[in-house]
Amino acid sequence: MANRVLSIESGRSLVRVLELSYKGKETKVYNSFSFSTPDSMFDGNDSLEFANILKEELNKRKISTRRAVFVINSSRMAAREIVIPAVKEGRIADLIAANASEYFPVDLSQYILVHEIIEKFTTENNKRLRLSILAIPKDIIEFYERLAKDSGLVLEGMGYTGNASKQIMLGESNIGIRILLKIDGRSSLLTIMNGSKIELQRHINYGIAEAVSIVCENGMYGRPDFAGGLKILCDNNMFINEAENSNDDGEGDESVTGSTNVEHLVKEEIVDSLRLVSGSISRILDYYQSRRQDAKIENIKVIGIGAEIAGFMDFLTSEFGIHTEKMPLIKGINITKNSGDIEHHLAAYYSCLGITLKGGNLPSIKQKKGEKTAKKESKPIRGSLVLPAAASVLLVIAAGVWFTLSYLDYNTAREENYLLTNQITDLSYIEDVERDNENTKADYEWINEAIKSTDSNNNGLRALIEQLEQKMPSSIRVISLNASAETVSLNITVNNKDSAADIIKRIREFDNVKISNISTIVETKAKDDRSEVNFSLELNYVNPNEDNAAVAEGTSTEATDEKGE
Repeated sequence: MANRVLSIESGRSLVRVLELSYKGKETKVYNSFSFSTPDSMFDGNDSLEFANILKEELNKRKISTRRAVFVINSSRMAAREIVIPAVKEGRIADLIAANASEYFPVDLSQYILVHEIIEKFTTENNKRLRLSILAIPKDIIEFYERLAKDSGLVLEGMGYTGNASKQIMLGESNIGIRILLKIDGRSSLLTIMNGSKIELQRHINYGIAEAVSIVCENGMYGRPDFAGGLKILCDNNMFINEAENSNDDGEGDESVTGSTNVEHLVKEEIVDSLRLVSGSISRILDYYQSRRQDAKIENIKVIGIGAEIAGFMDFLTSEFGIHTEKMPLIKGINITKNSGDIEHHLAAYYSCLGITLKGGNLPSIKQKKGEKTAKKESKPIRGSLVLPAAASVLLVIAAGVWFTLSYLDYNTAREENYLLTNQITDLSYIEDVERDNENTKADYEWINEAIKSTDSNNNGLRALIEQLEQKMPSSIRVISLNASAETVSLNITVNNKDSAADIIKRIREFDNVKISNISTIVETKAKDDRSEVNFSLELNYVNPNEDNAAVAEGTSTEATDEKGE
């Protein structure tokens, strides 16, 4: 039992505890349990109530293990991947510290930086290291240290939930593109890996807490706490089945109408709250696929307490259009007792499991704090006999510092050059975008000019003829009509000069032409002694295209009115 540890994940809604041991490639799981997070734990920064509940749960299960590791899950943590020249492991921290302000533009005196070597590779005959760096707020580390102390536990280390997800995915497979979704109470974490490399990892500020609160507060199931409400969601499928609300004839059963309506409304609220989760994840997936159109996503694995909700996997499959399932038991895990029950609920505890796998834990936190303690406890050497030796040592140290700083500056410059070169390569596609943009603009201008060349004032001729048909008296005779690109000439005969004046007045009201010239009005007598008046008009176009559309609309309206009459 000496090698057993308690792996504890303290979420804002639920605390999960896993008793396990890890040695070599095998991890043994002995016990698992969970309880609702005390309100005072995060809101009041109080660890005593948590400590009392944890002690009670451990005693209830006769668990004597006191070594513990904690899962850290906070949006205040920041992660970066960087590439540096290959140096000895003891020099990596110095190299990171020299450029830390570029990686994390925050007050680094309030953070502890930890790193993990992801990959060693060679490019252009230069050896490189790809690192994952985490910036962890000191107050978070101090909080978990106090939590362990008040609970009577010995803190062995801490682990980041993002690293835990990575180790779980590597434990399942290291081939191709895989997606792991961790859905918890008030947050979720989406991780996409390609091979052994994380391509995208995003925190989402939505979880299942709202759905659990609806169950706890609606009164149908009493007033359970968060753990009780979660169990109800896990045991009962709350997702709406459209068929259950009506019989085959489409009429509801009156004897159960009241309870059915209430249950239906509760289910609707639950589904709406969970759509906040699925909608946020869908947008991230769309973003990833827009950047990696060659990526083929066949399925999504889910861990966290959301993975245990009945019907949730089918709901997510429908929302994403991608098969979504609970993460099965990964290889190398041995459940020693209650295997059926623990395996069924293990998805909720996978982060507790993941930080104990290789690379999931953050032992360098403990190491850094130990280094600081050692520096505080070191004492200066006293005595006159040691002064010459001390002076020599100082000279050697000064030379060493000068060499180290020069070497760091050189490596920093090389790294910066390498990063800038990579950035230029990554952004080279912009030249193609700019070239395509210029070609598209040229095509647009050519098409625009081509359209303009087909435009003519004669486009308004139809509108003019339609207005003549609508507004001229029936006694008018148009002897001739001649149209050019600029003008329209009309030779008109009417019965008398009053009719001629009326026609000229009406044409002046046309909105697509204006009268530019009126010929001499000539009155003649026909053989039957009837008088006739003949004259010519010269018209110029005004905004023919717009007026053509306006006249056409007017014609359509009048035609409709006529049909209505």
